[in-house]
Amino acid sequence: MARSQLGPEGGEKKMRTVWQGIIRVRSVEVPVRLYRAFPSNHGTPLHLICPTCHRKLKYRLFCESCGREVDRSEAMKGYEVSKGQLVPVDPVDKLMVVDDKTIHVDYFAPHVPEIYHDTAYVVGPDGDAHAYVLLREVLRKRVAVGHMTFRDKTRRVCLKRVDDFIVAFTLTSEELRRIDVVGKVKRKELSVMKELAVRLTRPFQPVEDSAQWSEGGVSSIMSGKK
Repeated sequence: MARSQLGPEGGEKKMRTVWQGIIRVRSVEVPVRLYRAFPSNHGTPLHLICPTCHRKLKYRLFCESCGREVDRSEAMKGYEVSKGQLVPVDPVDKLMVVDDKTIHVDYFAPHVPEIYHDTAYVVGPDGDAHAYVLLREVLRKRVAVGHMTFRDKTRRVCLKRVDDFIVAFTLTSEELRRIDVVGKVKRKELSVMKELAVRLTRPFQPVEDSAQWSEGGVSSIMSGKK
């Protein structure tokens, strides 16, 4: 099912549902649909091509142990338990992951640092929006943290209010790497740097900035090829 959305110029766009289920907060159920937060169009892609005929290069799967090319239909997936030792994963094993079409809210937190955010999904109501609006209002000053099964994997997620709707973020399970930086700066240097920052300060415009970098770069390259 597709959901209509007005684009920046008033044109209607379609938002494709990528997941449908409920958000469960103990006994409270909120029927929802998830949509990609950003369009899948990432600008003009670059391809690996042959330097002689300028045709696309194809990837082939080659087994160094057997000394043969493996068709993609034969290829399996597996986990590396130690260096050079892999355990294949049977497709049946995936069935052990129970997908109950539910985002389980485990607890609420004052804040989840954005550095732990992975992929963003717009959360919209599925049918009656009463329960959705109720949850949205609860998320004004807190974040819901929970888990869900999505694409055969159990993922940690958080739910945040953004403007007048809810956004779900999958969360990375990795620990943040840290570095120690020691140093001192002079007061005059800091003053000059702050003045420079003030002169360069303006509101963040994600769509405008991205379009300028991607389209501008491609245009300059293509014009040079003419």
